[in-house]
Amino acid sequence: MQVRSRPGKSPTGVLHERGARWGIGQGGIRVASHCIYYLSIYLSIYLSIYLSMSTRISHCICLFISISLSIYLYIYLEFVYIYHILYISIYLSIYLSIYLSIYLSQTVHIYLSIYLSIYLSHFVHFCLSQFIFISITITVCSYLSIYLSIYLSRSLSLSSNLSQNRNYFIPSPKQPASLIWSDANIIDAFRLFPLRHGKEWQVR
Repeated sequence: MQVRSRPGKSPTGVLHERGARWGIGQGGIRVASHCIYYLSIYLSIYLSIYLSMSTRISHCICLFISISLSIYLYIYLEFVYIYHILYISIYLSIYLSIYLSIYLSQTVHIYLSIYLSIYLSHFVHFCLSQFIFISITITVCSYLSIYLSIYLSRSLSLSSNLSQNRNYFIPSPKQPASLIWSDANIIDAFRLFPLRHGKEWQVR
């Protein structure tokens, strides 16, 4: 497999050169790059879910916005990950997880969308990635980003959804739970999550 590097210099030498130019070591560059990458995942998923819940933009527009934001922030990682197969695995896992999180959350229960995103992310990572450690790290970060984005978008867009759209069904904490689950903690955690078209979802 070919690697992308400058003529006459190895990728490791290029990395050390840029680190010396910025006054930081190789470890600092990798930490900063990982932070930028994690931030791009979180912002892309959060922005997509928030826009789809608040303003009812089509799924294609939300996906395009998330992809553009992820690519813009991901440019800074080119000098760290040099294998093209890892690029493909990262892009596919992010985009497909975002699409499933948005699309399936409009039609079925939110838990099913998270489960399918996790399974698909596992499949993409372990089939296309050659670096298992990096793959596991990105996978865990993707799960946490999806959970945090759904949780935060629910709390931040709750007031706007109540004032702008009356078709959302938001059960009151004093009323019986609209979702039939065996675990009461799951019901309490997602009790205020807005559901489309005023329907009560029952899971048997």
